[in-house]
Amino acid sequence: MSDDSETPLERRSRLRRETLVRIIDGRDLSHQDMLQVEIVAGVIAQIHEAQALLADQGLTIADGTEQNPLVEVEKKLSLEVRGWIERRPDLFGQHKAPGRHSTTTRKERFRVVTGTDVATR
Repeated sequence: MSDDSETPLERRSRLRRETLVRIIDGRDLSHQDMLQVEIVAGVIAQIHEAQALLADQGLTIADGTEQNPLVEVEKKLSLEVRGWIERRPDLFGQHKAPGRHSTTTRKERFRVVTGTDVATR
């Protein structure tokens, strides 16, 4: 839940923690796997931050003819997360927790890992 009194750093930390909980999903991970999950969680927090800024600032800047640079930032961060999902599907979105369906498509894994409904770009 977002809090208007949160600083950007507090918001990013909260998003990172929420993402960690979602990805770990009660599993017992090795130290190496946990380090990788923490890296990806940080990138996902940056994606959410870029998306929030884009929602506030809009997709264009200046007189509306120039693309907001955050569009490219969000796209590159999303590609980075997709790369992790492809390289380590066992960590990111392919496990099956009790009472859940496994996530098998790229789009589904991305949505699960990032906690969004972002369509594949």
